[in-house]
Amino acid sequence: MGRAVQACAAHFARWGSLQHAKETFNKLGDHAALMALHIESEKWDDAFAMLRQHPQYGDKVFLPYARWLAGPPHTSPPLFSPT
Repeated sequence: MGRAVQACAAHFARWGSLQHAKETFNKLGDHAALMALHIESEKWDDAFAMLRQHPQYGDKVFLPYARWLAGPPHTSPPLFSPT
């Protein structure tokens, strides 16, 4: 049954139902898949919150986050703005 639920979570993520995917990965205890979901969907607050509890995923978070920061302008307000 775990494989079927895992497949459902992957389909939720693939088709944009991120909340359902997040809940399913959480219930399965699949921290690696949950972290990948946060990174792929650029939910950085969620990724860094999870990183506090699971520091072993640091190498999975920091490089994609740095690439995201270096990428094109984002709709979120900048963290620092010179005056």
